Amino acid sequence: MLYILYILFIIKLFFLCVRKNVNFFNKLIIIFILSYYPNSYFILANNFNIFTIIIFLLSSYLWLKIIWNINRYLRVDNIKNKSLNILISGRNLMIYHLLSILLQFFYIFLLAIYVVFFKKINAYLIITFTINLILYLIITYAVFLSAALRMLFNAKNLERKYFVFCILFIFIPIINIFPSILLIKYATDTYEYEMNIRSDQVKVESDNCKTKYPILLLHGLCWRDRKKSNYWGRIPNILIQNGATIFYGEHDATNTIENSAYEIRRKINNILKNKKYKKINIIAHSKGGLDARYLITKLHMENKVASLTTISTPHRGSEFSDFICNLPKILFDIFCFIVNFYSKLIGSKLPDIKSSIYQTTTNYLKKFNKEVLNSKKVYYQSYYSAMNNPFSDIILTIPYFIMRLKTKEKIDGLSTISSAKWGTFHQIKKEGFRGLSHADIIDLRRAKIRTFDITDNYIQIVSDLKKKGY
Repeated sequence: MLYILYILFIIKLFFLCVRKNVNFFNKLIIIFILSYYPNSYFILANNFNIFTIIIFLLSSYLWLKIIWNINRYLRVDNIKNKSLNILISGRNLMIYHLLSILLQFFYIFLLAIYVVFFKKINAYLIITFTINLILYLIITYAVFLSAALRMLFNAKNLERKYFVFCILFIFIPIINIFPSILLIKYATDTYEYEMNIRSDQVKVESDNCKTKYPILLLHGLCWRDRKKSNYWGRIPNILIQNGATIFYGEHDATNTIENSAYEIRRKINNILKNKKYKKINIIAHSKGGLDARYLITKLHMENKVASLTTISTPHRGSEFSDFICNLPKILFDIFCFIVNFYSKLIGSKLPDIKSSIYQTTTNYLKKFNKEVLNSKKVYYQSYYSAMNNPFSDIILTIPYFIMRLKTKEKIDGLSTISSAKWGTFHQIKKEGFRGLSHADIIDLRRAKIRTFDITDNYIQIVSDLKKKGY
């Protein structure tokens, strides 16, 4: 059985070597390939003969061939600028590399279980695995450096202090995860800026979304409103193109509900101070919906907010947040440190993910909902989409499985359908295998999902607000 699996794997490697286009499944294969080499010891360790040696050598050759030509699979065809293409291919390679390392830890975990339960360990197995692991570390470290260097040499607009930070720490294992995150963020921002995913170049073509009051978009956790990489993808441009007036909350990425609400209140007052508008319509995703509700009720902004539309907001809490908050203290502290570090990189002044994520737990929001009641002066509605299966969105596969252990409801990866219902409820559905995740509903991938385009739903949302007189 093991031989059959390896033969199938070799066939897959061969076809990947000759392919020009890479689909989603092949991207997963590339991640597997990057973490493959040290695990080939199973062949030799279990049965050392001429057949296993041939399989090992052939698969190793194809593995190295793909690694050598990996830039071909990472090229983005719609980028004509050579420097930008190199930058983005470097970003993709770095992402695949980091994912392969996580997969490698998973392999080692399985090996540990195998050794503990079956007690099958000997000097030959240890030596074989060690040699393979050393080769893996050398080759994949070279791959990682290739990704890092191609990004650094093409990061023309990266601030000097960040450039120096990357140069100093990108070559140090484990620590280099932080400059890696910084470079990935920079490359993504640059790509979106260059591909004109921004509002300053959009021409108004219709008045379908020309509402009485302007639209204020509020983001969720772990993101900032930025000129380059827009949290909402293509959505603001499409709305502007259809006549909408768009503003952004510009609040911190990982702050408490109360602090975020104060920041948003300042933003609203600045929008309304010239008296061109009397009120605003809020469209808020995820935790942004909780910030908006607190703003309206506790900060007495009901006279300045005409409507609140929440998108996949966990009004009754998220089981995934419950899970994170119940992690062992050391793991939870590491999680908070990484997220807070990332939040500072994207401009948050006082990131507090510990409090932020606690405020999205089911227990906290039971108390919150008793105190933060709807205002009769504001129109409330909510929208939600669900993943059709755990692999609808690979980014949220693990959170999906964690939530599925605690609930049988429809899940978008971070919230359930019952938690998202608030005011007049609408469900956005996409039939078929994919479904729509917590990320899909804000156009994270900046593209259609087959024939489905989430921007069409936002045109409908805003045009309905216009028909209602908002």
